[in-house]
Amino acid sequence: MADAEQGYRLAPFTIAGSRDVGVLFVHGFTGSPASVAPWARAVAAAGYTVSVIRLPGHGNDWREMNATTWRDWYQEVDRGARELLQEVDAIALAGFSMGGALALRYAAIHPEHVKALLLLNALHSLRKLWRDLTKHLKEVTTPTILFRSVQDHVVPAASCDMVLKSISSSTKREVLLEKSYHVAALDYDAPILESKSIEFLREFAPVKP
Repeated sequence: MADAEQGYRLAPFTIAGSRDVGVLFVHGFTGSPASVAPWARAVAAAGYTVSVIRLPGHGNDWREMNATTWRDWYQEVDRGARELLQEVDAIALAGFSMGGALALRYAAIHPEHVKALLLLNALHSLRKLWRDLTKHLKEVTTPTILFRSVQDHVVPAASCDMVLKSISSSTKREVLLEKSYHVAALDYDAPILESKSIEFLREFAPVKP
C-alpha cells in the first residue's frame, strides 16, 4: 500500500543544533524527506540537531524502490543513527508511517541510545516488516508519543492501538489529529504535531539552553 505522500521529492538533510540530543526523522513507504521536512525544521528551530534520511530506492524512480527491501531501509536507519551519534550524545527517533515501524525496530534493538520516540500514523501494511517487528515490540521501553490522524485512510486505527498496547514503555501517549489525513506533517494539524513533539522532547530528551 502506497503512502499518499508519493510524488514529493527532497534530498536528505541535516540541521546542526545542540550536541545533547539529535532527532533522526524517517519518512514512509514510497515517500521522501519532503513528507517530514516541516516537522523536522520545527524541531530544529527548538534547538535540536536533526537528520532527515532518505530510504534506499525512495524519492526517485519506483523501479529503484522495487529493487530494495525493508532490510535495506532498516540498514539506512541504523546507519543514520550511528552517524548522528557521532555528533550528539543521545538521539530520539521520529518516524512517519512505515518509518515509524523502522524507528520502533531500532528502539527495540538499541534502547541505550534512544531517549524518545515520536511516531506519526505508524504503518503495518508491509507484512514482512510487520511480522519481524511484532517479535520486538515488547522490547521497546523508550518513552513514546504516537500521533494518529482520525481521518487516516491508509493506516487503520487498530494498527496504532496495537503498537501502544504491545510496547513496554512506561510512558506512552496518543495524540489525535482531528483535521488531518495520512500525511499529517503537511496538513492542517501540523502545528499540533510540531508543538506536541517539542514538548515531549523537552520532557524526555531535553537539551541545554
